Amino acid sequence: MRYQCLVLDHDDTVVNSTATINYPAFVQTLQKLRPDVHMTLDDFFSYSFEPGFGALCSDILGFSDAEMDIQYQTWLDYVRTHVPDTFPGMRDLLQRFHAAGGHICVVSHSVPENILRDYRAHDLPTPERIYGWDSDPERRKPAPWPIYQIERELGLRPEQLVVIDDLKPGKDMADRAGVDFIAAGWTHTVPHIIETMQRICPHYCRTVAELAALLLVCILLGGMAYFTVSVLHLITQLAVNSACDLMQLKINAAVTAATAQVQGDYYTYRTDADGTITAVSIDTEHVGQVSSLVLEHMMDGDDGQVELDIPLETLFGVNFLPGLKLPLPVRILVLTTSDVNYHNELMSAAINQSKYQLYLNVKMDLDILVPWEHQTETVGTNVLLAETVIVGKVPQTYVEVE
Repeated sequence: MRYQCLVLDHDDTVVNSTATINYPAFVQTLQKLRPDVHMTLDDFFSYSFEPGFGALCSDILGFSDAEMDIQYQTWLDYVRTHVPDTFPGMRDLLQRFHAAGGHICVVSHSVPENILRDYRAHDLPTPERIYGWDSDPERRKPAPWPIYQIERELGLRPEQLVVIDDLKPGKDMADRAGVDFIAAGWTHTVPHIIETMQRICPHYCRTVAELAALLLVCILLGGMAYFTVSVLHLITQLAVNSACDLMQLKINAAVTAATAQVQGDYYTYRTDADGTITAVSIDTEHVGQVSSLVLEHMMDGDDGQVELDIPLETLFGVNFLPGLKLPLPVRILVLTTSDVNYHNELMSAAINQSKYQLYLNVKMDLDILVPWEHQTETVGTNVLLAETVIVGKVPQTYVEVE
């Protein structure tokens, strides 16, 4: 293979951390420090891209040093108790690359402790080198120092490395070190981020499957014997990811439609003569209505057949006939089984406060059939239906037992 080493970013390249970790943690920070500020996920992506997260905190929100400490501690508390998911196809890609003798290294603004935890949690090959936020500031990405270290310690030449990152600092690092760069676009949803990265990057992959397709070109250069099996596997992954994306959109649309139709509270409260809340219970009829509507919306339309046109340039990395578009048609049959349930979480919010959270769990099992293979996948989402904080009386005595 041409590339002997993948130099991977971590957040939003290997794991989906902004949407599931960084953004929810930052929302908690805003609730503490700037309760009048409301920021969507796309807003958070945009500010993090430009002018950058540091400028967002200091210049736009005007956080003081003390508030920055609160922000960091809030994020740290959140990340310690939440493990982000990997992107579809990432584990398979890394395991195959590692099994073929390739090196895997990580250069990230996350900390090595969290990176290793995520790799172990998802059974990913352990990175041989990790250069994270614990490095000296002048040695962090976009500085080329991590690349030079990898080349020196693993005995590699610049042309044997490729940096894969979702943001510009990764490209700047690759450019300064003279190594190839591939933009990871599978987490991008904001148009100007997509347009900017596509404009400045020689390779922009919208999915992990496209990345696998691009890396396949390098395998072809190493030996044609691997070609047939790899291409079929790649097409299967493209088919599986397309089917998963389609069904995930269907789930999201069903949840949005169902929650818009059902209004009111999902909790009921029991009080004593003084008006103090003595019990909290779930309105099962109310939640059942939402669950039923979600299933109804998910069953609307056809699962059936999905037509996927794979551009040949995606397989080969180059269009041999630039004037022609030559898609490779693949027909996919998708069979689905859906399930909707809910669960309630209770946690202590303070010495006299309890927080109740009600989640709707939506899952769809997929049987995906392409002409030469059958795969099963599961897609779904957990939706926060309701959240309430019950404030009780402050106890007169507090005893801590160790």
